[in-house]
Amino acid sequence: MTKKILKICTFSFIVLTSCTNDEVAKQDQISIPEAQEQPMSAENIKSKIFATAKQNKQFVWKSESDYVIWSAIKNGNNVCTIGFGNSKVDFDRSKTSNQVYLQNQLLNLISKYEGKAIDKILMQADPYLNLVDVIIEKQETIIALRRLGYVRYVEPADFRLNNDESELTRDSSSSSGCGLESEAISSADYTVITPNAKAPWAFTSIIFLQLGITLQEAVLH
Repeated sequence: MTKKILKICTFSFIVLTSCTNDEVAKQDQISIPEAQEQPMSAENIKSKIFATAKQNKQFVWKSESDYVIWSAIKNGNNVCTIGFGNSKVDFDRSKTSNQVYLQNQLLNLISKYEGKAIDKILMQADPYLNLVDVIIEKQETIIALRRLGYVRYVEPADFRLNNDESELTRDSSSSSGCGLESEAISSADYTVITPNAKAPWAFTSIIFLQLGITLQEAVLH
């Protein structure tokens, strides 16, 4: 009787393990429609941006599809900026106790989908903010990254508008790493301190503390 129960338990364990593995495998499966196997042209992407700007709306990369973001990255030297953290406002490395772990997980996933060593992928890791600049070529990588709960944004870092057209969107900033004006970091991670000058929220908070006021008090004023 005991042997029979052990056999049943062993069989149940194998079945459960198999089901779990199947679920993980399904999560890893990424299917790309045939019509989206080739990236959009830079002109088509710009048309989307200009159409949004002409409606007096803010163009936000986060609201765009995986396909559009991948296309913009492909049209921007394959350079991508990724913000990560434990929440959407977790941007300060000094306040993120597990920032090293999150970054390593992020880079390992990119390495897996790109089929390249991390040193061939990582361009730079910001020393103050939870963000990295990486080289990404595959659309599957973008899709996998945007599924992660600790990824705040995945955006093109070197997609540029023509110089004569940039004025159309100067007041309609995107949330991207470079966005519409080829900024160095996402608008989620910086604040404007003087005209055309930006500083990380982490630095701004330090300045306010030195002045004896909180960030909330500064905003209210």
